[in-house]
Amino acid sequence: RNDFFAGVLEKEVAFSKFLRNKIKTPISHIEIGYDDGRPFTMHQKIKGRSLTEMYPLLSAEDKVRVADQVAEFIYEMQHTSLDGFDVKLPTTSKFLEDLSHVDDAYYDFSKHDSLVELEQNEQVLNHADLNPGNVLIDENNNVCAILDFAFVSTSSKINDVSRLIGR
Repeated sequence: RNDFFAGVLEKEVAFSKFLRNKIKTPISHIEIGYDDGRPFTMHQKIKGRSLTEMYPLLSAEDKVRVADQVAEFIYEMQHTSLDGFDVKLPTTSKFLEDLSHVDDAYYDFSKHDSLVELEQNEQVLNHADLNPGNVLIDENNNVCAILDFAFVSTSSKINDVSRLIGR
């Protein structure tokens, strides 16, 4: 891992521990280890399947229930105070800009102009990579965990919803 991703892993682990007792929605337990000074993460094994995999199999009633559960998670995130969390979180647009500099690949940031504008008006806590692959569904077709807080940042209230719909 390069220095950027090493920092992302450390932030993810710290944030997951911070958030665990602040919301009702289950999140994965994650620990950090180091090999020759480089961080790696170890994740709790959770029995479930991704929403990506499960969505075509869910009934209309199940889809509404899962949507309500994901909406509850988004609400909880947006209403979680960062008091006591010692890591400064970037805005989502800043995180994406920094991510784009990890390699030499061109990325058109004009796509984020509206996000930057929205972030000037309001900022709430965002998962920032909320997509169906990061939502686990259990055998009863309920959300059993939200995964992957590597992109956690502050942004507009609509950011997580738009990412979920767009993916």
